[in-house]
Amino acid sequence: MTAKESAACDAKNNHGEPLPPYVSCCDSADSACEPGAMRFLNIADDELVHHRFLIVHGHVSGQEGSEGTVAVHHPDFPTVEFPVVDGYFKALAHLDQGANELTFEYIKAGSSTSTKSLVVRMEPVADRKPLQLAVLVGSDSAETFDAPPDARGPGLNDLDAAVRKLRCSAYLWQAFVAEHMYRHGFGRRTFSLEEEIAPDSMGNDGKYRMTARVHVVRSKYTVAEIQSPDIVQQCHGPDTGAKRNGHGLLDIHVEDIAACEAFDAECAVACLTLDSHWDPESQSILGHAGICLPNVAQKLGIFGSHTTHAWPASATEIAAKFLDTTPTDTAFLANDAFESEEYWKAANIGIGAFLHMALFTLSIGRSDSGFPCRGYKHFSRAFMAKVPGHAGAVTQADEGRAYLHRPNALGLRHGCRLAMPGDAPFAESEVKASVEKTDDGVVVSSSAGVIAVEVNVNDSYRAHLEYTAENWGRRESGQLAATPDEAAEVFPNRIVISWDRLRELAGECADDSSVGVRVRSRGFGSSVYEALGTLAELQCPASA
Repeated sequence: MTAKESAACDAKNNHGEPLPPYVSCCDSADSACEPGAMRFLNIADDELVHHRFLIVHGHVSGQEGSEGTVAVHHPDFPTVEFPVVDGYFKALAHLDQGANELTFEYIKAGSSTSTKSLVVRMEPVADRKPLQLAVLVGSDSAETFDAPPDARGPGLNDLDAAVRKLRCSAYLWQAFVAEHMYRHGFGRRTFSLEEEIAPDSMGNDGKYRMTARVHVVRSKYTVAEIQSPDIVQQCHGPDTGAKRNGHGLLDIHVEDIAACEAFDAECAVACLTLDSHWDPESQSILGHAGICLPNVAQKLGIFGSHTTHAWPASATEIAAKFLDTTPTDTAFLANDAFESEEYWKAANIGIGAFLHMALFTLSIGRSDSGFPCRGYKHFSRAFMAKVPGHAGAVTQADEGRAYLHRPNALGLRHGCRLAMPGDAPFAESEVKASVEKTDDGVVVSSSAGVIAVEVNVNDSYRAHLEYTAENWGRRESGQLAATPDEAAEVFPNRIVISWDRLRELAGECADDSSVGVRVRSRGFGSSVYEALGTLAELQCPASA
């Protein structure tokens, strides 16, 4: 994305992205407001969640203008620490299956000033296809990735380090999605990871735990073929005329993933390309493409390893990596998109942009705000109350574009990869959706049920209508404005949207503005987009 396009993303409105008030688990009659008292802001005691690492927001009263640390203690996991600013904190807490009694300890000037316990129950969701993780390695690879001279060697920039860093990033992705689905009112719903009992690098303590499995895929292609200038996606030097869109590199990954027995015919895979390499001479990241293949049985998102040096490899490293302001030396390392000039920014761009690719395999689409509209630049704000360059605490309202765009959250809510017990069953075949123009308006239909209809103006999101299990009662009762078709079913199969209503949703714009609609279906199918014409043509649809 160009700097101009990035600036355009910055200027977009959130379009109604929900930001619910912090919820305290403290009784209003207790002493939560006394100096030093701790409360939790986004979770209540004894809540049930379904993923291993939970983002916890909290506040310690009477700490304005000061900084400290919160230590999270778990009976069977190493203590992790996160910064506290003006009394606010965010922390990532490990959870075992069953009940977890966590202790949060506020430390200021080296002394413990307050503690508070939180019980969280965790039960993984069974019988749901997971997101799988892979590292692609060239047939003749040296099995290392780019790193500064002082961070090279066994365990630092080798294949084992790449596996540990990808595993840690995937747990950050999972926690991020759970928190933001919760904010959208869909519960702490997130995708599963393929897990196995193995030495757990997240704790980095040698213990065996259920931990994310990372498959190492040996490519049939050589490093030279993977790093071919003819298929490089990001080239900042002179253009030789080669096709630089990343699809050649994607084709390599597709072949190798299809040939690997670890992946079945219907899978979703996030694959790290180990042999990506920054070439200072051509100013190119060879062997890298941030690209995805979502609309096939074997769904695949790929990303290069050129920022992996900046990623955490365990839970205990997360805060330090997101605060690391070491300058990126372009003699050895890529300054990806000219936005990775410090290590913490490289971590944001790498982990966050890779999540962008992974989310495409889980039924989201493009958006004009949040993820994937370069919201990953602010990724660390979802986990940290302190980030370099930001004055004061990074509260929920300061997280910038690190959020899920509402229509994408709807797609995740009604995609099979985030299904929960009690959800309506999904169609067994591919969803068929359509858009048809008539004299009365636009007829949208889906064999599996419509969950959202988006209205775009000049290829940018303007508004949407949504149909969820959560709002059906209000549609049916009339509390939420809806046509009879929209109120008749939880997931209506056919909806007529009048031309007047479409013009209203398009809002104020020039007569020559292009208007289109996108239909999102429940289940396995991809969204369908239809260009309707200009706003002027919508005034007289019969002649359009």
